[in-house]
Amino acid sequence: MQRRSMLVLMAMLMVQVPDTLQAQVHLTVQTSLVEHRGHAYDALDPGGAALMPATVREFALGIGMDRGTWRVSLTAANSSPDLLVMGEGSGILTGDVLESTVLGLAIGPRMFGGPDQAELHLMAGASLNRWSFSGLGDPPRNRVLFTLAAEGALPLTRSIRGVLRLEGGFGSSLFDQADLPEGYQTRSARRVSLAAGLRWQR
Repeated sequence: MQRRSMLVLMAMLMVQVPDTLQAQVHLTVQTSLVEHRGHAYDALDPGGAALMPATVREFALGIGMDRGTWRVSLTAANSSPDLLVMGEGSGILTGDVLESTVLGLAIGPRMFGGPDQAELHLMAGASLNRWSFSGLGDPPRNRVLFTLAAEGALPLTRSIRGVLRLEGGFGSSLFDQADLPEGYQTRSARRVSLAAGLRWQR
């Protein structure tokens, strides 16, 4: 009898769990402007040239899940930045040599707002960045990035939201030391992106 009463009580509690604690799944499509910094520099001339991917537009598709105030998301993104040699006030671009594919995982809490309101999440995570070198003959290589992001969302309809995301990341250079001309050194890679997109959630 006591066991039956306990089962009934547990069933009642499960039925009464508030909606905010139930998982919400969402899909996001977004485009972003990505600014790259670091990667390599001329060690013989501190004010000299730097070698890095150029600023590029990136396209991404993400899937995420919210439970209570917490969000976890998985995002895949692709871009084809030019290779930039940047000197004092000028730069040289070489096109069609780089391709970047990023697979990222992030988690973070909601800072304000709610499921049916404008909201802001702070996210931390890590990404695997695969670099390919079209026409250069070098094999693809993988680099790990650590990321921090602020992500805001605004309801447009019952199931569609507008999304704005500011993200910073840092990791190791896409170059190996053997790739670089004499006098150049690798340095840590940094990237900042500003993304806008649409999100569907059930």
